Amino acid sequence: MRTRRILLSVASTLVMTAGLASSASAAPSAPAGAHPRIWLTAPTMTALHANVAKSGSAASAVVAECQHVVDRPGDYDHAIYEGYGWAYASASCGMAWQLTKNPAFATAGLRMFKALLEDFTVVGDGAGGASAVTHDAGYGMRYFASFSALAYDWFHDAPGADALLPQARGLFKTWVEWYEANGYLKSAPGSNYQAGYLFAKTMIGVAASGEDDGSAATYFGQVVDQMFAQQIVAKGVTGAGALVGGDWPEGWEYGPLCTMEYAMSARALEEQGAPQPALKSWLHDLVVNYHYSLTPDKAGFYAGGDYGTAIINATPSPQPLTAAVAGFGNDEAAGWAQFVRPLAAPAHDLNLVYDALAEARGAAAKSFNATPRSPFYVATGTRKLYARSSWDKDAFWAVFVSAPRFAVDHQHLDASTFVLSRGSDSLVVDPSPYGSLSTLTTNALSVDSLTVQENYRPSQSPYSRAELAWARGTKGGVVAGRAALEGAFADPQGNSDVPFARRDWVFLPEGEIVAIDRVRTDDPARKTYLRFRSPSSFSLDGSNVATATVGASRLVVHPVTLSGSSVPAVRSIKGDPGAPCDGDNFGVCTAARFDSGEYAVTLPGPTMLAVHVLDALGTAEAAAEAIAITDSALVGARVTRGGVRSFVVASSAKDGKPGATLAYSAAGDRAARHVVFDAPEDANGASDVTTRVVGETCAVSITAGTGPSAFVGRPLVFSVASAKDGCATAVDASPPPTTDGGGPSPQGADASAPDPNPLGGPAGGSDGGVGSGANGAGANGTNNGGGGCNVPPRTDGGLAALFLATLSLLVVRVTRARRARA
Repeated sequence: MRTRRILLSVASTLVMTAGLASSASAAPSAPAGAHPRIWLTAPTMTALHANVAKSGSAASAVVAECQHVVDRPGDYDHAIYEGYGWAYASASCGMAWQLTKNPAFATAGLRMFKALLEDFTVVGDGAGGASAVTHDAGYGMRYFASFSALAYDWFHDAPGADALLPQARGLFKTWVEWYEANGYLKSAPGSNYQAGYLFAKTMIGVAASGEDDGSAATYFGQVVDQMFAQQIVAKGVTGAGALVGGDWPEGWEYGPLCTMEYAMSARALEEQGAPQPALKSWLHDLVVNYHYSLTPDKAGFYAGGDYGTAIINATPSPQPLTAAVAGFGNDEAAGWAQFVRPLAAPAHDLNLVYDALAEARGAAAKSFNATPRSPFYVATGTRKLYARSSWDKDAFWAVFVSAPRFAVDHQHLDASTFVLSRGSDSLVVDPSPYGSLSTLTTNALSVDSLTVQENYRPSQSPYSRAELAWARGTKGGVVAGRAALEGAFADPQGNSDVPFARRDWVFLPEGEIVAIDRVRTDDPARKTYLRFRSPSSFSLDGSNVATATVGASRLVVHPVTLSGSSVPAVRSIKGDPGAPCDGDNFGVCTAARFDSGEYAVTLPGPTMLAVHVLDALGTAEAAAEAIAITDSALVGARVTRGGVRSFVVASSAKDGKPGATLAYSAAGDRAARHVVFDAPEDANGASDVTTRVVGETCAVSITAGTGPSAFVGRPLVFSVASAKDGCATAVDASPPPTTDGGGPSPQGADASAPDPNPLGGPAGGSDGGVGSGANGAGANGTNNGGGGCNVPPRTDGGLAALFLATLSLLVVRVTRARRARA
């Protein structure tokens, strides 16, 4: 058992279900036809019959699995976790019965059906029935209730089923009524509990409509009109929903099973005359997000939340891909999923029925990378920014996240965290233990705050309203984002005593991450905490540059600027996947689920600045040159690697407000890339950039945009030629919006592959940097408009802000059993 403190609130239920009673019903008539009603349509049965005769097919594996249930029934006496052993065995035998009409398959399947209705741990224990789904806050609805309904449908006309059908109908009503009154997070899109309940209620509604007291037909209408239309669609996969872009807000220990439950529920409804086009589009995004979440070698997957195994990245699961194929994703997404699915898991899925249904579709496999793809993608719902230098197995790959707190479980308090890999070597990693609610187990920024409740300090707040204010990628391969962190320290009413906090983050395609961290607390006693973690221990040299070696790669952390005479420290952490971040003050936890090295620095108040360059290198490769920008108007770093020079800068004015003009001088010995945060801009986030030659330097002046030639910003990314070439500028444009069918987020682009060396330039060069310039006072908008891929403000405050603003939440301690991963 694990102790996990999670957010519970009367408000979450009230807000997530607000307005349901006033909405007009859109559901078609409830199913009333012959059985089977779920998934086994005539075309599907034709394909299944053809496949079952093929050696090695998924359909033949289903029949073989049921034969095993017949031959070795003792192997299926135990429910495993929450009934899923019986659930999957009953499904395999149900499909095998439908395909062969072999009475032995019906008998074996009905034994599993009876166990789901009556037992809990061992066949014949009689400990289930009405109480089967009440354990673990109703988690077992997805197995006991869902698969009892599937068995009801598929075995409906089998010999011996008559005695079980009325018993099942009574339990369906008992289970749904219990969950409606007591179930956990039953109306929160993106929660694994809501997904399990949705699946159960859909299966019951389709299977038993017209054969009970009318309850199942009512459930069918509620699923269509409320759980899908008003929860999943209106507040999950569209608009400001956490599911927009295809990510799962609880992370990918829970996402695989939940995405399958959404997809297969949607398919069951579509086949009963209730189409779900928004879910079809979301399944497209799900597959796009899947590809960007894969590490370059495709052996790992960004976990993005609780993960209970002592490995660096999640193991890629076939289930989201199977969901897109079997769950009626559009043909393009199904083709991409079919192509990569064998790479994710060569073996069949745990529930072989899903594999057989995917196989029966006959989707033609097509490589996602057959068309050149953008090096970046934003899952706007979870505020997750993916970046890669290419799609090769040796590419640099990074993920940057800055999300508010959603009304779900298993989300970490990690706004501004990131990871970085070089090929198969994971260099910056998130080793957070399962259940961690400490920011200090991640690579995110945190600040001493009195608005954060005491047991979470000095971590971010459980009521966080952090945001990914900016997210942008360019054709040249630069990817940048801004984590707006003032709201990361909010109290239940949304108040924060941190007036300014942000991390500006830049991925350079040569293999560097530049992080500019700025915080103002106006209190000398309140500190800022940051750290970077790697799978290997760090060593510090005399300049406080930290190095860790991982496989064939090195991570070099350059502390370019640290305010307050701060000095970094390094240490090694012994990993323990079973070590929870608990106790009365769990916000101070620094545990790790696997062995890790840590580079950490604490910055004193009242204002804090840290500029770091993180360098991903081969073990024999020279480190990049990383030099601090010392101009009084700017903060940032000059980075030179492999003949490519980049200036990554931001305004040094209070709270990054640059005034009407931001002017500076840059060394002109070679062409350089400029990435500029806090530039003066017009209402659309665009700026005018002018340059002139001054001796051997290039003088740059930036003002608000005044016409169609203005450069898109947030941040500005442009190149400046050498002084001898006149310091001419050229914008590094954003890729065009995608034209892929199905509607992925605009960031999943079909842009041409980036130029591997967009700036050119000779190796070597002088030590010249950024010189003095003017910097006035004034406002600088950060959230709306602009080109590229800026993340718009969420006017509803997102799911977390919505329910937090309605009522104060009650933070309680809840004991949760470790969920089975399926």
